[in-house]
Amino acid sequence: MKFYKVVVPIMAALALSACSDTSTGPVQDLAQAVDKEGAVELSLQTIHLDNARDVMAAHYKIWAKGNLIKEFTKYDTLPRLGKSMTEYADENGDTKVADMDLDYEFYVTVK
Repeated sequence: MKFYKVVVPIMAALALSACSDTSTGPVQDLAQAVDKEGAVELSLQTIHLDNARDVMAAHYKIWAKGNLIKEFTKYDTLPRLGKSMTEYADENGDTKVADMDLDYEFYVTVK
């Protein structure tokens, strides 16, 4: 119970503050605008919690008749995928190798 009282508010603050962070990879936000007459807006993100777990945050905004009706975030823990040696180019163009965290990919089906 103490975990949820301490960690979840911290995770919520991190999730909301990191929504526009592109340093960990490409962000593909294809929607330019949300139809606020009737829409469910969803943002998904994973946060590395510790060596064994990640946290998936799903942030929802519910729109109806031009008004934001409800906004909430759901969290779930996932097993951590681990690390992988990844080759990258630094700002000078030199090739380097680093041990990088593996991230989950999101695939969304809308019906």
